[in-house]
Amino acid sequence: MDRIIAHRGGALRAPENTLPAFEWAAGIGCKWMELDVRLAACGTPIVIHDETLDRTTTGSGATRYMSFKQIQEADAGLPFSPDFKDTRVPSLKQTLRLLRSLGCGLNLELKTDGEDVPALVQQTLACCAAQGFGKADLLVSSFDHDALALVRQAEADLPIGLLYWQN
Repeated sequence: MDRIIAHRGGALRAPENTLPAFEWAAGIGCKWMELDVRLAACGTPIVIHDETLDRTTTGSGATRYMSFKQIQEADAGLPFSPDFKDTRVPSLKQTLRLLRSLGCGLNLELKTDGEDVPALVQQTLACCAAQGFGKADLLVSSFDHDALALVRQAEADLPIGLLYWQN
């Protein structure tokens, strides 16, 4: 069976890694979503690709030094289009609830920022388990192979994807 995976949701039609992007992609029939997860300073897993808010929101600064509440002050929709004004960077929990309601599986990419790796893995796996995501509808991927080793230790049956960068 072929899987069509919407990268960061419907990122050409809605702001990447936001709830509207995932809703749009599901609306055209995508049953799997790729998304990126980082930790906010408070330990909340958030769905955002970049280390900073600068490219995708009206905010600025490194997410690892900001609380989820501070991150929520930035508008993730307005830089994409005025039609998406007041769209926020979602928490992983919010995103997983939406994806579960849409019947979607996910390729969850762990974005690591150094010393937060064990906490990122633990928080992410806990969120996924709480929303009922497991080996049938979850693939955890990362460029950080140490993070994936921690995933494997915690959940031996969970599919993982080793990502590499080649110049």
